[in-house]
Amino acid sequence: MRIPFTNIEIKRRDASPTNPFYNFSHGFGFDSNNVDVDSVSGIAAWWRASQILSNIIAGLPKHLVKYVDEDRETVYGTPAVELITNMANKNMDSYSWHDYMMQSVINYGNAYSLIARDQNATPRSLTTVHPDRVSVHVYDNAIVYHVNRKGQEPLKVLYDDMYHIKGLSHNGYVGMNPIQAHAVSLGATISAQNYGKNSFDKGFLSAGYLKLEGRLDANVKKTIRENWSKTVLGTNNMETPILDVGQEYVPLKMSMQDAQYIENRRFQKLEIATILGVPPDLIGETGEIKYNTIEHSGTKFVQYTIMSYVHKFEIENKKLLREAQKSNHKWKYNVNGLMRGDMAARSDFYAKMIQNSVLKPSEVRSLEDMTGGIDDYLISTNNQVPYSKLDEVLNNNNNEGI
Repeated sequence: MRIPFTNIEIKRRDASPTNPFYNFSHGFGFDSNNVDVDSVSGIAAWWRASQILSNIIAGLPKHLVKYVDEDRETVYGTPAVELITNMANKNMDSYSWHDYMMQSVINYGNAYSLIARDQNATPRSLTTVHPDRVSVHVYDNAIVYHVNRKGQEPLKVLYDDMYHIKGLSHNGYVGMNPIQAHAVSLGATISAQNYGKNSFDKGFLSAGYLKLEGRLDANVKKTIRENWSKTVLGTNNMETPILDVGQEYVPLKMSMQDAQYIENRRFQKLEIATILGVPPDLIGETGEIKYNTIEHSGTKFVQYTIMSYVHKFEIENKKLLREAQKSNHKWKYNVNGLMRGDMAARSDFYAKMIQNSVLKPSEVRSLEDMTGGIDDYLISTNNQVPYSKLDEVLNNNNNEGI
């Protein structure tokens, strides 16, 4: 790991953020003692949505493509490709690394990994760093990351040696912490969960009252209430009650407050889906959604949510390339698999692509994870013959016409 600025004096830029809720590690957001990563992870909708996002990005096929003239070829076996597609470091494979980076972005607004290089500046590993340990310092002409180390001076890392994925940013240097930014909404969801648990534990949502003839003194009422609570109220007291002569149990119907609670829980799931950009049906909120609506929302999910993260990784991956490679090499996280649709839709799409000489049959087989069996050629729209044999077929047809 290169440690820059060892013997160089650098002055901090005078300009500094003035927002009282600004945190240089996580960006803008509202601090809350009750809403944090641990408490938010207890929300089922947040847990599922963040898992979906991180798993999708981690599972995408990843390639480094080299552009040669008007053609392109996939690059294999280089150190950079190995880091992104195989092992990020000796203890973490690339899938786990992408998954961790995505979870950091979702829960903290930023994800960091140190790029360790050898003496030739070739990248050899990507080591994850928890966002709480990193602070970003902007100088006159440079960005320097300070990584806090217990009992030691902070490790100073240059921009090119820190792999940094950030979420929504208001200053271009660090991402906003989404949990802090939406602390009010998420706090309300946590409170609603706790209210529901306490209500069920105490029997409030299935409450009723005992009806008796005559007038009872305070001590009798207290005794009856205590006996009833010990028998039927709470999750641990589910015995069958036996009423004395003259007693009648009158159950209460669902109150407007309870009905509003259920509707509020549904709204909170929709709000979390909005925050994370995930279709509601993926986190169990289907409502009255129809099949064609789900299919359309899935397409928008890929275009407007998944692709935003894909672009961040593709751009940041350029730090793993040499300067000479950056002009004609491009990283590609392939999302075609997410857009394929059902068998009928894929068949129709592939047929049109082949007929219009956009795809080769071998390329279609590759997209469907099939190998071999077909020569590598484009089909001509003229009588469906290979371009390489088009002149021969035309000459034969002319001779036959003569």
